[in-house]
Formats: sequence, structure tokens, C-alpha cells
Amino acid sequence: MDSILAEELNRLKSLRMRYVAEIASIPAGTISIKIKRGRKFAYRAYRDKDQVKTDYIGAAESDEAKKAIAASERRKIAVAELKAIDADIDRLEKMLNA
Repeated sequence: MDSILAEELNRLKSLRMRYVAEIASIPAGTISIKIKRGRKFAYRAYRDKDQVKTDYIGAAESDEAKKAIAASERRKIAVAELKAIDADIDRLEKMLNA
């Protein structure tokens, strides 16, 4: 039984490394759409130390904005998955050390 748990722990640690790498490759922040002069524009808001900064991405309909929105969604999902994996790793480590 311990060997199965250890194997699963190793699998989860490997999976965790992949999610950490994926999260690191996607810029942090929230994408928002603002309307200026009747046109929609996309911006990324993120924290830099204790300041909130905003970067212009482009027109909301542009490929660049669509890619940024999709990447932001992927990052959000990966962060949630990483949190679940961390909880599973903690649980398995406790089981193996008990």
C-alpha cells in the first residue's frame, strides 16, 4: 500500500512542477475591457509590489486581446488545479509519515 501511495505522490509532484511552469509562463493579472469613445479596449491589471499597474493590450476584438483573455483563463484554471494538487500532496505525505 505504501508503494502505491509513494508512486501517486511522485506523480503529483511531477504534475505540480508542470503546473508551476505553466503558471510562470502566463502573465499574472486580470483582463478588463474598457469603453473609450464608443470603442472597446482590453487592459491587463496586475500588482507590482504594492502598486496596481495597467498595461494596454489592444482593441477588444483583436487577436492579441483574445489570446490574452484565453491565457488568463488558462492561468486561473492552472492555479486552481495547483491548489488541489498541493492539498493532495499534503494528504499523501501525512499518510506516508503516519
